[in-house]
Amino acid sequence: MDKKRVVIADDHPAVLYALNNLIALDSRFDVISCTKSAAELIRFLRNENHVDIVVTDFSMPNDSMYGDGVRYVKYLVRNFPGRRVVVFSDYITPSLVFSLYDYGVSAVVLKNHEPAEMLQALNCIVSNRVYYPPGVNRRICACSRKICMRFHRANLRCCASSRAACRSRPSRPTSIAASRR
Repeated sequence: MDKKRVVIADDHPAVLYALNNLIALDSRFDVISCTKSAAELIRFLRNENHVDIVVTDFSMPNDSMYGDGVRYVKYLVRNFPGRRVVVFSDYITPSLVFSLYDYGVSAVVLKNHEPAEMLQALNCIVSNRVYYPPGVNRRICACSRKICMRFHRANLRCCASSRAACRSRPSRPTSIAASRR
């Protein structure tokens, strides 16, 4: 299996350093770039076609071109459909998590959780699954049949702690790659 090529974006150098070192522990991933702003990430993605996963901070201020938060994530998902997006943030409300999955992200990982959670999220992506953060998953699946059905149409399944939350969904094989909008 080829290594998954990962790009990391965060406006804090210490976070970039820590994520880079954490992801490098798993031989299935190759971190090919660390960027410090939304604009820098998007420039990189426009020039580099071989990126599998984008791990990005949700809140990177001072970027008027691509915005911050929701506007920025929507732009990433819409304009780079072949990439799986992992949103990494210090605080996100359950309703915002719901919206992020509705826009098409593959994982939401909270900065105040254990570092191993990022590796779990990346493992889900490699397994063609969608990762929910603990504690939020049940509310999302309970609230949004639309999101669960979109995952099924794309042959994705919920992953890790969210398996029980989506138990009621009809099962489907996850043999083909996820398609994006």
